[in-house]
Amino acid sequence: MRTAEYQKSLTVAFRPEVFQRMKEITDERKTSIAEFVRQAIDEALKKEASEELRF
Repeated sequence: MRTAEYQKSLTVAFRPEVFQRMKEITDERKTSIAEFVRQAIDEALKKEASEELRF
């Protein structure tokens, strides 16, 4: 049986212009807004981790 890859959910509200830009980008990339947000958070967490290592 397949195990769910994502098990926690989160509701986030965006300003209309931010949401519109995300929609444009994800439409061009043919991906979901959820995947776009997951990737952005992954990148932010990696950046945060690398900055913590410098101190």
